[in-house]
Amino acid sequence: MEPIRPGQATINTSGQAPLLYLDQLAILVVKCARFRSCSYSVEDRHTIKASCEDYSRYKRRWNLRVIGLPEKDDETIREFIIGILTQIIPMSMDHLRVTVDTVHRLGRKTNPATSNNELRAVMIKFGMCTVQDEVWKKSKDAKVCKDLHISFKEDFSKEDRLARAKLWPLVQEARSRGRRAYLTASERTFPKRTDSPEPSYGHWSRKPGAGADVRT
Repeated sequence: MEPIRPGQATINTSGQAPLLYLDQLAILVVKCARFRSCSYSVEDRHTIKASCEDYSRYKRRWNLRVIGLPEKDDETIREFIIGILTQIIPMSMDHLRVTVDTVHRLGRKTNPATSNNELRAVMIKFGMCTVQDEVWKKSKDAKVCKDLHISFKEDFSKEDRLARAKLWPLVQEARSRGRRAYLTASERTFPKRTDSPEPSYGHWSRKPGAGADVRT
């Protein structure tokens, strides 16, 4: 007598079970066919990636990072930062409490004995982009920043940080020759698809909005 395999008793005792399984299998086959038909070309993948990067940059336009601020165990970082901002731009504490959305430290808090004395940056998210821009511009010459040895930096995405790090040696080389050089925003563009299997990431244009470029 042939032994009963797992699941065989259920199938044999119910005449509708095989039909149910076939219906479910047919649904899975249709879903797999639809998934395979949704294949993206190299141009489509580049467009999707660029759109995601642009969205990330757009969200970061409201952010600023504070570098060099010492950390305390019982600090009220939001109120302390707002107090610093009142010394940078002519705006009251009450107004800044409404304008400043969130303030927090970046990364995990580590043991001071093993952290190599690295200070965690502070992320500020503003509710108004105009206030963020004013703080960033005026913080460069603000007395409070010089007294506390802190600086305000723009919140760049990972892709922009890599691009700026790659171009920074060109700025240093130009400055060493006595020329005035600095990084500016630019947009990464993608050329048309070629026969090469490797994706090409295009060149740097002068259009503002993303990436980085060198101006001299």
